[in-house]
Amino acid sequence: MIALPLLTLLLAADPAAEARRSALAELRAAEQPQLALSDPARAEAAIEVCRERLARAGDNLPEPRAAQLAEALVTAARKGALPPRLASRALHAVAETRGHLGQPMADALAAIALEGPAGLRADATEVLGEVGDGHHVAVLARLAEEPALAEAAATALGRIGGKGVAAAFAQGIADAGAPTDARLALLRAAAKRELREAAPAAIQALGEPALAAEARKATLRLARKSDLALLRKAREDSKDAATRGALGRLIERLEKA
Repeated sequence: MIALPLLTLLLAADPAAEARRSALAELRAAEQPQLALSDPARAEAAIEVCRERLARAGDNLPEPRAAQLAEALVTAARKGALPPRLASRALHAVAETRGHLGQPMADALAAIALEGPAGLRADATEVLGEVGDGHHVAVLARLAEEPALAEAAATALGRIGGKGVAAAFAQGIADAGAPTDARLALLRAAAKRELREAAPAAIQALGEPALAAEARKATLRLARKSDLALLRKAREDSKDAATRGALGRLIERLEKA
């Protein structure tokens, strides 16, 4: 076992560890810290302090110092000014905000997810699901078209909350001009989340062969009694025996409800 004084000396002899400790102390105390994020030790300290302050805020608005740190970190990550390991950690630190840094921060993450450094796009997609709102549902659906990002986008679509999310799902599913993969991702996520506001769009999608299977699953899970008129019309219009049978059973159940 190493004696405590010797351990202290060994730690003190590590310049990187000492630089990080010094940066942590400075950033925790400063009202308007000089970030200098090109220095890995200061960048790592800034990430830790940012996470601490955002987590401390909880459901409240974070203090200005925390917002400043978060903005600086995301900007540095977007510009490639951070090593990949730290850039990923910086983006995930922002998830501690629970959306309280507002739409500009979510928009910045969306920009990274769409066009940022290749190694950060999946991280930005996941974090966008934590801090975005209805404005960003279409972005996540678009990202779901890319095989490398499909899993991250599906996870984000399953989590994204905030204002206008249900309406954005319904609008995206109903958009006949949108790519099929994007609409399929929205149908799957809407069904999983039980976003009943998306039921009319899912019912309408039953008539599109490329969407029919997922639309049927979503319809069976989401439809309510108020959707009976749409369901009856969909059953009449359907040329698929399995779909007509499933809709008939659903209609009967809802009529008895």
